[in-house]
Amino acid sequence: MSDHGSDSATQGTARSLLRTVERLLTFREVEPLLDALAQEAAALVRADGGLAGLYDGQALTCQRYWRGAVPHPLGARWLPHQGLAGALLVQRRALLWDDTLLPAPSADIAQYRAWGVRSVLALPLLTPEGQLLGFVEVHRGSAGLAFGPAEQDLLSELARLAATALANVLEMQRLRHADDAMHDVDRRKNEFLATLAHELRNPLAPIRHALQMMQLAGHKPQMLDSARAVMERQVQQLVRLVDDLLDVARVSTGRVELQREWVDLGSAVHHAVETVRPQMVQRGQRLRVNLPPNAVYLDADAARLAQVFIILLDNASKFTPVGGRIALTAEAEAGAVLVKVSDTGRGIAPDALPRLFDPFTRIDRLLDRAESGLGVGLSLARKLVELHGGRIEASSPGVGQGSEFCVRLPLAAAQSKAQPAPTQPASLPGAVQRVLLVDDNPDTVSMLASLLAMMGHEVKTATGGVEALEAGPVFHPDVVLLDIGMPGMDGYETARRLRGTAWGKDAALVAATGWGQPEDKQRAFEAGFNAHMTKPIDPDALSQLLAGLAPAAMAGGGPERRHR
Repeated sequence: MSDHGSDSATQGTARSLLRTVERLLTFREVEPLLDALAQEAAALVRADGGLAGLYDGQALTCQRYWRGAVPHPLGARWLPHQGLAGALLVQRRALLWDDTLLPAPSADIAQYRAWGVRSVLALPLLTPEGQLLGFVEVHRGSAGLAFGPAEQDLLSELARLAATALANVLEMQRLRHADDAMHDVDRRKNEFLATLAHELRNPLAPIRHALQMMQLAGHKPQMLDSARAVMERQVQQLVRLVDDLLDVARVSTGRVELQREWVDLGSAVHHAVETVRPQMVQRGQRLRVNLPPNAVYLDADAARLAQVFIILLDNASKFTPVGGRIALTAEAEAGAVLVKVSDTGRGIAPDALPRLFDPFTRIDRLLDRAESGLGVGLSLARKLVELHGGRIEASSPGVGQGSEFCVRLPLAAAQSKAQPAPTQPASLPGAVQRVLLVDDNPDTVSMLASLLAMMGHEVKTATGGVEALEAGPVFHPDVVLLDIGMPGMDGYETARRLRGTAWGKDAALVAATGWGQPEDKQRAFEAGFNAHMTKPIDPDALSQLLAGLAPAAMAGGGPERRHR
């Protein structure tokens, strides 16, 4: 009879354990699962209360203590060796405490007394591989009712199965977060492409209208001049857009090398202020600049440092209303200089601040306001500041309450050695008569050839490296203006082969490319180029360069003219 009763009790316990595990496996969120585990564990061994928590990589944490079906806020965190849970974290095995046998761990005395706890059984939640995920505890308040071996075995089995349920929920949570992140990246990519299309249409539309106006204007100089001015402004806007994109790509892939030198902070700030001042004047905004009384020198890249301040001042102007106030202040402290750009503009919502420096995040999207820009400026500013060994932070009391950006840069103890610039050929007097123009883009070839001809030069064109090498022996160019990114034989290979010819060994080679970083220029010089120009090529700069590359023996003529 007693055996039958024992078997029935065992079967009842097994059914209860099975129902508990089945319930735990239905959860899809961590906290509800832990709450259910604490209640079910206490009910399974007829305990007065219980709790369950997570391991965060450093400590065990728990948000609630359950007494029956009533939750009590806890918000506890146990580090190794702190209380019973801290001991469990170190030993990773079932631990039993009974006040009739042992004093309570010092870290738990006050809490146990408040709960009226006299006995505790704590178990780790371990994966089959031994990874600690969390823990579960059950408590009793009656003296002499310590947890026995059978109850410990039962809860050990529950802990083993609960660890599997918790591992599943944690993995589902990780996958959801990864999926959300992927969708966020995809959303931002689509937003960026839409923004890019919009930003490109903005300057392209007036350029098209200006071209139509020039066709209709006939011989009306005033209309032609107006159309040309519009086109020049819009082309500059296109150049800025492309430069921003290239800068972000280069910085993100580690292709930017700072050209460090002693830089006066005041000079960098002045350059930035003068760049942004016209738009501030147009908007009637007031700018206050406050710099330290003594010069502050940084071991920095002057152009990149000014670029950071231009980005911050430009953003402040964009999002500050007409008549608003903008301030740039700098102060030196121990080993660093702080530069703050603040405004009385639209401000930034607290939940938007963490995303502010992410690539392609536009402030106007976060503020529900349309402003021009690709959303790369602040991301670029952060990367440039970090390349200088500094950091940048943003703060705002909220929407409509302005914002502040703080740049912290280290003060260098000693000036780093500047890298020597590549040696270029000395400028020679005279006018170049023969220019071989090599580019695979027909429109580029046509427009540049016409421009060079209008400058008074004799021009021969080629659409690729092979064609250029065939044209050279007949044309005998003084200068070869050579595109780098051509299909088949690129500009570098063309230059190397050209230098191996009798007619090309002394010709002046000019690289024309959309890549304008110092390492790009260095690669061009190593390939045999004398000069490097970044597309779109500025006509005035091209004219000056060609004048400086004139041949030394114009009077003698012939293919053996030398450039030293």
